[in-house]
Amino acid sequence: MIRKATFDDIELIEDTYDEHFKHEMEHGAFTIFKKGIYPTRKDAEKAVDVGTLYVYEENNSIAGSIIVDKVQPTEYTKIIWKQTFANDEVMVIHFMLWNWQGTTHAKH
Repeated sequence: MIRKATFDDIELIEDTYDEHFKHEMEHGAFTIFKKGIYPTRKDAEKAVDVGTLYVYEENNSIAGSIIVDKVQPTEYTKIIWKQTFANDEVMVIHFMLWNWQGTTHAKH
């Protein structure tokens, strides 16, 4: 189930961040995320505060999180798009982290 995250979820979300960084330390980095820089607990708290953080729950635990809003990064203006849209017409994924280990979706 996907739902909006709450402040009660922050610790579990932070745990998924820590698991991600541990995996990258053991197996090599495959993202541009940096421990202590991004994503952090503070990033998650800010996103919950403005209502842009969502979580995916599986078997009563958080298996992933995503930050989505209508703010297009300024870098997008440099891209030649087939179509252009105003901020209120889009949804932008700014961050997505999936704890694939142990989830049924990782086995498919």
